Amino acid sequence: MCFLLNLLIFFYIIILMTFSLLTYNILFNNGLYYIENLLKQFSPDIICLQEVDTQEKNLKIMEKFSYRLADYSNSFIKNNKVYGVATFYNHKKFKNLTSRSISLPRSIFEFIGLLIRFFKKNQPRTVLKSQFIDQRNRKISIYNVHLTVHGANNTRLKQINRFLEDVDSKNATVIAGDFNYFPYSRKTLENLMKKNGFSEA
Repeated sequence: MCFLLNLLIFFYIIILMTFSLLTYNILFNNGLYYIENLLKQFSPDIICLQEVDTQEKNLKIMEKFSYRLADYSNSFIKNNKVYGVATFYNHKKFKNLTSRSISLPRSIFEFIGLLIRFFKKNQPRTVLKSQFIDQRNRKISIYNVHLTVHGANNTRLKQINRFLEDVDSKNATVIAGDFNYFPYSRKTLENLMKKNGFSEA
């Protein structure tokens, strides 16, 4: 799922700042070893991965395809492995200015999971914001999103509202990733994004 900020910015990106973006939940790192075919087929300039095992050896796999790591953010632990989101970019087209994590509120189910794993190290669920500049000094912000799979859409709406507070409406912005949003209240999501100046790509 991918949203772009403002219609004018949308045309700015399409007409003046042409680039491609791939967002891909790699299902607990399983898809990372099959990503080469996608990269050959689409040659994306920016890649947003979710559910990536954030060990250094996994993050370095993308280097052999000439992508650089903008940043990564740990989100949860499963089977003693730490998973999160990671954003990569084509360094011939973009320069990474900054990246940072935005912590999101948890669902009640995630709190229960925390109690069960009380003695294990855990990370807050996050959104990764990376800012890039192209060769003509045009900036764009990319939000790499992986919302909770547990709980109701109401929890995901709270998470969305949390990172929307961070968005600067003056900058070209793309929100991409795995929203895990159940379709029964899809209109609510569309209205929220529209209210904040976003249109679906």
